[in-house]
Amino acid sequence: DILSNFFIRYLEFELFGQFKINRKIFFKQKKDIQIEIFKRILTTNSGKEYPPKKKSVENVIDKIQNNLNSKLTLYSNIIKSNREKILFSREPKKTIEFAGKGISIKIGTNFLWDNRFLLSSNKCRLNCESIKLENWEFIRSKFFESKKKKLSFELLQTLPLIRIEKEYLIPYITDEVIMKN
Repeated sequence: DILSNFFIRYLEFELFGQFKINRKIFFKQKKDIQIEIFKRILTTNSGKEYPPKKKSVENVIDKIQNNLNSKLTLYSNIIKSNREKILFSREPKKTIEFAGKGISIKIGTNFLWDNRFLLSSNKCRLNCESIKLENWEFIRSKFFESKKKKLSFELLQTLPLIRIEKEYLIPYITDEVIMKN
């Protein structure tokens, strides 16, 4: 009940896969609750089945508590903290490793991209690749030329770049209506 209540009241989730918690409220929790909060967020955001080891989580929590501004990695997550928030996001390197040179998804099949995005199409084959420096100029001109970029490159790298014939899509960046068609 304590964990559920904490998540309902204090956990913020951004569409792009970033979790945020209030630093002061987090450190008011008992140590065992802090550990469980971290373990559940890290497991969810990593797409892994099992949680990280307790000792690793304790070490990260101690480092964050002793340093107002920090950036650490644990369990395929980047954990950033400042005076107000603790932020969790997927580690881009892990998404790029997952995608390799690209993934092709046949018509009518489902594919779980990076253990986080369920991709499928009943009309066309989907070709997916990760977003990286090598294709950034194309992505910037295609998706961000006419609008101000509100997403860090680090977060953008954790999303799939989907190609359907000559059309390109990125979840949360491409209009939702287009994504569903």
